[in-house]
Amino acid sequence: NPLRATLSASFIQVPFAGNDRASLSWQSPDITKLHLVTAGDTIYNIARNEYGSESYYLQIAEANDLKNYRRLVPGTQLILPPVKTV
Repeated sequence: NPLRATLSASFIQVPFAGNDRASLSWQSPDITKLHLVTAGDTIYNIARNEYGSESYYLQIAEANDLKNYRRLVPGTQLILPPVKTV
């Protein structure tokens, strides 16, 4: 005899809370994330902190259509895409 059940669920969106590491802990590494640029941030440091290697900086620059990625403006929100590994 098959067992059947009815389920109802409601989902809420978790608001982005900036660059707080604790608030980002719920995010999976294979999804797009957001990063709020603060003074002193470089695209290389962001790549190293998020992906474990500076070598992914070009993927961040490409996802954000950055022409001059060496000068990040504090307050800018960057998209951190899922990285493509080789």
